Parts: sequence; C-alpha cells; structure tokens
Amino acid sequence: MKIYFLLLIFLLGGFITNAFSSNHYIDKNATGINDGTSWLNAWQSFSAIDWNNINPGDNIFISGGIDSLIYNEKLDILASGNPGNPITITKGNDSGHSGRVIIDVNKNFSNALDITDQSYITVGNLYLRNSFSEVVKIKNSLNIRIENSSIHTTARSGIDVSENENIIISGCKITTDQVINYQTDGIYSQNNVNNIYENNYIIISNRDTGGHNDCIQSYRDASLTIRNNYTEQNNSKTSNAQGIYITTPLGSDTTRVYSNIFNATLSSSNGITFNRASGSSSARVQIIGNTVFGVNLWAQYVIKNTFDPIIKNNIGYSINGNAIVKLADNEFSNPSNIDNNIWKCDDDNPIANGQGESWSSWQAAGFDLHSYLTDPLFNDISNNDFTLKATSDGIDNGQSLYPPYNFDYDGKSRPRGLGWDIGAFESDFTASIKNDDRQPIGYRLFQNYPNPFNPSTNISFTLPVDSKVRIVVFNLLGEMVEELANDELSAGTHTFSFNADGLTSGVYFYRLEAGEFIAIKKMVLMK
Repeated sequence: MKIYFLLLIFLLGGFITNAFSSNHYIDKNATGINDGTSWLNAWQSFSAIDWNNINPGDNIFISGGIDSLIYNEKLDILASGNPGNPITITKGNDSGHSGRVIIDVNKNFSNALDITDQSYITVGNLYLRNSFSEVVKIKNSLNIRIENSSIHTTARSGIDVSENENIIISGCKITTDQVINYQTDGIYSQNNVNNIYENNYIIISNRDTGGHNDCIQSYRDASLTIRNNYTEQNNSKTSNAQGIYITTPLGSDTTRVYSNIFNATLSSSNGITFNRASGSSSARVQIIGNTVFGVNLWAQYVIKNTFDPIIKNNIGYSINGNAIVKLADNEFSNPSNIDNNIWKCDDDNPIANGQGESWSSWQAAGFDLHSYLTDPLFNDISNNDFTLKATSDGIDNGQSLYPPYNFDYDGKSRPRGLGWDIGAFESDFTASIKNDDRQPIGYRLFQNYPNPFNPSTNISFTLPVDSKVRIVVFNLLGEMVEELANDELSAGTHTFSFNADGLTSGVYFYRLEAGEFIAIKKMVLMK
C-alpha cells in the first residue's frame, strides 16, 4: 500500500492533492444557520469564518448579490494551504451571488485585506478600498497570489508586500485619490524573494507634493520580475512620481523588467529606475522591451551603480528635451548590452553618463550601435495607444533574445515578422511591407478602443480577402467569455462591439482567427 501511495505522489508531481476539498460561503444577507456550508447557511461576516474548519484546497466564496454587495469589515486570512492545494477566496459565481464584492472598511481598519504568516493562498475578483493604511497587506508569507482585483487607496499604498517569498500580483487595477498626504505607491515591495508583479493596471492620481508616489517601488528585494504592467502618473508632480523604482536589490539573481508601459503624462520625475546603492554587489538588472513616454520627465531610464546592465529593445520618448537615459557609477564590460533601442528627444544627446555624453562619443564607445534617434511613431498617444505604426523603425529592428522575453505586453509571442520589434508591443507588420504612411496589405487586429473601457469597447480588424472569421474574448484563466463573431466576412475593415456588463474588472484578451492568421491582444476592463 505504501508503494502505491508513493507512486500516486510521484504521478501528481510530488504534491499530495486534497481530493476532499470543500466549498464555504459568505453572504451578509444569509438567513440560515450561518455555518458557511451553503449560500442559505452562509457566514454573514468575515469575522464569523471558522478558520479551524478551512483546509488546504478549500474555496471560500463571497456573495456579491445580483449586482454588488458592500462589506464594511476587514478580511483577515487566518489559514494556509499547501503545495498543490491553495486556499482560494473569491466572489461567488452562482446566480444571485455573482455581483461585485466590495470590501469598503471606511477607514475603520488599517487594511481591507491582511495576509500575514500564511502560505498558499489565492485571492481574486474583489474590490477593496478605503483603509487608513495599505489597502492590501502581505507580510511574512509564502506563495500568495492576488489576482483580478480592483484596489483604490485613499491613504498610503495600494498593496504592501514585505518579508515574503513567491508572491504574485497579477491582473489588478490599482488607483488612488487625487490628494493624499502620504506615500501612495501602487505596489510597495520590500525584503521579498522571487516575487512577480504582472499584467497590472496602475494609475497614480495623487498630486500632493509631499508624498512619494511610485507606481511600483521595490526596496531590498531579490530575484524580482516586473512585466506586462501599464503604469501611469496621472498628475503633474515634479518629483517622487516614478513608474518603476528599484533600489538596493539583494542577492545575486537578476532583476527583470520587461514589456511594461509607463505613461508619465505631465509628471516630471523618472520612468524606470534601477539603483544598486548599498545592495548586493552581484545584483544585476535586465530592462528589455519597455515603452516609456513623458512630456516633462527628468529621465525615462535611470541606471546607477551596477555592473553590465542589459538595456535592449526599449523605447524612450521625451518631449521637453531632457535626456532619455541617465547613467551613473556603472561598470560596463560589454557595451553591446545597451543596444537596439529607440530614443526620442528634442536634442541630439539622449544619454547622460556621469557628466554627460554626446551621441557620437556614446556610439564610438560601442553602445547603441543598432539604436535609433527617431520618433517611434506611436499609433495614438492621446488615447494611450503605444503600439507602432507600420512605418516605425521599431518594426523588426529589435534584437532577438531568449525566454522569458519572447512575449510582448499583450502576451503575443515574438517575433511576428522578420525580427523582434522594439518596445512593449509586437506588431503583425513586417519591415518588408512598410510603404510610406499606408497600412500594409494583409491581416491586422487593432487595439480595442477605448482601452481601458467600461462597459463597452470596439474591436476592429482588416481582412485582405474574404475570410472565415472567429473573434473570441477570454479571461486570464483562458476561459471563453464571449464569441463575438464566427462567420464568413468580406475583405476590408470590420468593427465589433464588446459589452462587459456582468464581468469583473481586470485583464481580458481577444483573439482573431481569420484563415491561417491568428492574433491576440490584451484589454483592460475598469469599473
């Protein structure tokens, strides 16, 4: 019997899965015996949860009613899962309970969600707001995942992640009030190992000059990955309003920052910063395939006190003439590690290296030999569309790299044409079909508009010939949400409307299949 049991563990990849997981229910309007065993008998409050009865692999469903339900209390997670059997807390999916779950603590609690000293927890599809400190707190925990949730802060950070290992923040929308006299980072991360922050939509609207308000700030983290995030400073602050700020990294592993977008709007701080400072002397950084845009930014990319940073396939776009890249106290053994970028600014010297560096001397030293000083030709800056036009020098002129960098902001594989594109987006164009300002002759799936959207958006595409077309919308789990079209369509441009009533905020994808052509793009629902 022991042999058979060990064989079962081996076949399950080393995990002992819980074949007897249970569902538990929370509904503030429940009228039964309130033991959490069904919607009728659901616990009426978070404080009523019998955590001693929650086992690894269990699910806790919170009722959102028909449209929405507001819970005015803090959710403390007081039990842990185990490998292969996380405890999952999410909104209900049954009729009458699948509305929006809003945890609004009315500044009566320091946090709306607190996960401390726990492991193997997944929390998703919640709307959390109005704590008097960090809205979500994760501390001293292991293997925690926060996904597809909306977080609005009126004081301090949206999500505070400290002293943890293997934390994933994915597909969340994080926003702030306009005037908060505190540090209001979207994600504040400190003393963590192996964390991943991905697919998030972070807008900092706090314009108070006293706060330090980065979209994502990391301090003393090791082996950190920041990818596929849209970050924006929706204010005109002149300092402490960065996109991604990483300082004092620990350990010998590489910090990876790739396929992100930072839209600085009118703020004038920095875009993406990596400063080793007093951190580990062996810490490294790779900044690849990002797009940074700003009117008044001091610098789009700031790299300090590190060894051989890899900066490739990025776009930096400056309007006011400030340098795109500022470098200080770095050591370079291989100048080709900075290459295949597009730098756009009003002067001819986008690099500030120590006391300054002309473009000609910079290239003479071996840096940016295959880079461009040119307008990247974004499709529509005014509507935050940072995809590239067909005539952009970014098409096919990036450097071919290695996993995990072979996917763009939308999750599309690189390359799509003759080579990798520069910036966060991979286009379906190829350099060989660029022709003045005309669109290429071929299939094309456009970015939805508006994006983000609530609740409706338009999805357009072009067909060079009559084609059998299928358009499908699906969520981050790969589950189909809606099929918009499955029919024979004529050559030309077509537009379909997608209405997301009944869906929760988060990241969704739409897929076009036309003949042998397949394209996928990402869109963000903000409610």
